[in-house]
Amino acid sequence: MKKFAAIVLLIIFTISGIQVFAEDSDKLTFDSAKTAMLSFNKALKDVNNSERQAYIQFKTVSEHANSINSEGVKIGDYLYAFDDYTKMIMTKQKELLPEQMKNAWDSAQNNIEITQNKLTVSLRDLFLSLSNTYNDVKIKQQKFDNAEKIWEINKGKFAKGMLSGEDAEQSDYDYSKAKVELSAALRNKENSLRSFNSFLGVQTDKAYTDIEYKETVNDTKLSTVDFYVNRALENRQEIKSIQKDIELNQHQISILEKNQVYLIYAAANKEHSDVLFNIETLKTKLSNSKYVIEKEIKNAYIDVAKQTGNIKSSKNILDTQKRNLQKVTTQFQKGLITSATVEQLQISINEAENAYESAIFSYNTKIMKLLNASGLGPAY
Repeated sequence: MKKFAAIVLLIIFTISGIQVFAEDSDKLTFDSAKTAMLSFNKALKDVNNSERQAYIQFKTVSEHANSINSEGVKIGDYLYAFDDYTKMIMTKQKELLPEQMKNAWDSAQNNIEITQNKLTVSLRDLFLSLSNTYNDVKIKQQKFDNAEKIWEINKGKFAKGMLSGEDAEQSDYDYSKAKVELSAALRNKENSLRSFNSFLGVQTDKAYTDIEYKETVNDTKLSTVDFYVNRALENRQEIKSIQKDIELNQHQISILEKNQVYLIYAAANKEHSDVLFNIETLKTKLSNSKYVIEKEIKNAYIDVAKQTGNIKSSKNILDTQKRNLQKVTTQFQKGLITSATVEQLQISINEAENAYESAIFSYNTKIMKLLNASGLGPAY
């Protein structure tokens, strides 16, 4: 009965979660998208299920291990001692196997965090891509409206003989080009929307009235590159996993060497040789992994520094465009230029603002990736 009630509650929670996302999704923010992803993404559900299974296996093996007497079997008041080979096998089941299952469970737990980190970064990339397509549609719509306005004006001028045929053709071309670009932007938006929704695990045709992605620059003060390299070498799952495997193999060696079992029994001797080979292989793998991670972190650090420059460059372009707008507005007020010229510059400012906000968002993502890569993971 309790199991049935739990299932009902889970179904209600899932359905209510979908309804909440549907009701509050007119304007999409990254936080609302992340909440949906954590609720609906299949990959995350799979790793959570794997963690649960790993825990059950660990618990089952541990409970069984507690009942094992590796020295012998007791019948009545008498203890019948095992031979040394059997003691070795029973000791592995009592001591080594639970450690191996605990390691598998620990890895499964870490994999949840790593998967969440990986999915969050991927979501940010998709979210930014979708935001850019939404903004591009807005810009292309503004350009089309402006081109249409100029086209209407020039059409009247041409009819009155105030515009040459060449200029009229150019106006027609600009208008047609703006129309084609708007149509292409709308298609890109639809394709990006389907990819984004598919990643979230919601209906692919789900639409949003607007996307809000303005962020302030992450104020995390960068430490030296050596700090992040050392942090990664200490915390990355790849490193910890190999180190734990070496430790488990060394424990296996100590069990095989107890009472010199590996010298007496051929099977134990072969196992002993195989485990020693495994240890050397793992040590080589550990060394290679450290080299790869060190190189990866240094490249990640450089990417963050480069993105800092992109933010500054985008901000300079935006500031320049705004200063130009002040000059152009003055010229318009004096009757020296048309309103269409002012509107064109305003569109350019909108593009520059989008580029600046996109640069900040990308910088924050790269910081997140660097911190992940120098922590548990995933790789940069």
